[in-house]
Parts: sequence; structure tokens; C-alpha cells
Amino acid sequence: MLQPNLTDDQRHRVLDDLLKRKATVGIGEWKGCIKQKSGRKTKDRAEIARIRAVPVEERKPHRRHADAAGLSKHLVQALIREGVLKVHSTRIKPYLSGDNKHRRIEHAPTFIGPTTLMFEPMYDIVHVDEKWFHEDDNTRSCFIFDGETALQRSR
Repeated sequence: MLQPNLTDDQRHRVLDDLLKRKATVGIGEWKGCIKQKSGRKTKDRAEIARIRAVPVEERKPHRRHADAAGLSKHLVQALIREGVLKVHSTRIKPYLSGDNKHRRIEHAPTFIGPTTLMFEPMYDIVHVDEKWFHEDDNTRSCFIFDGETALQRSR
């Protein structure tokens, strides 16, 4: 077994000496060896301005958005990862004005029999839901920057 180089008394003196130096001079700061211009490079502001120039309606999937701005798909994905661009989903919201609601209520009594006050059988009537005339994707996603408002879609 190896013998210690210092005795316990010598170790205590070395420790006391180090503590005295720390109290008078202080301990130096640890600094990294890599100076300035280190780390991940920031995105070019001109490229971000080109992406911002694309209208919100055309900012759909990564590839189409990158083609519209004339940039790489990787840059668009990197901006989303960094939080500069955000994916926003829009849903179609039904839009009925007060006049439309009133007309619908006025239309319902035409199906009630005048003598029985019961609904007449509607065997000769074809019911076509109006949403078939406005066929569209219910949910669409687009990319927006901070402070931008997404498009409101309604039927």
C-alpha cells in the first residue's frame, strides 16, 4: 500500500494557507476557452423577411412555403423548431346573421298542417344539407409569425 506524501498536520497547514489566499485575493473565474462567434449561427434577417413577405394564405406546408419564398425547406423547418414561425390551425366557423336565423325560423311553420297542427309527412321532399354546397376542408394549418393574426374562415 502506498504511503501518503503529506502528514495530517501538513495537510491542515496547506488547507489553511489556501483559505487565507481565498479571503485576501479571491478565487479566479472560470472562463471558456472559446471566445466570441461561437454557438449556433442566427438566421439571416433578409431570409426571414422573404418568408414574412409571403401572404398568410400561401404559408401552408413546409415545401410550398419554402418554394413561395424561394428558400430551402430546411430553413422553414429550422425556424419552426426555433419558435420564430408557429403552426396555426384554423377551423371553419359557421356564420349565420340574425336575418338568416329569422328566415330559418319562418320557414319551419310551412311544414305544419293547418288543420292538425302536426308536421306533414315529407315523403316528396328531398333534404340537401347546405354544407354540401360549401365543400371545404374543415381544418387548415398555416404558419404565422409572432404578432400576426391568422385568417378567420367561416361558411
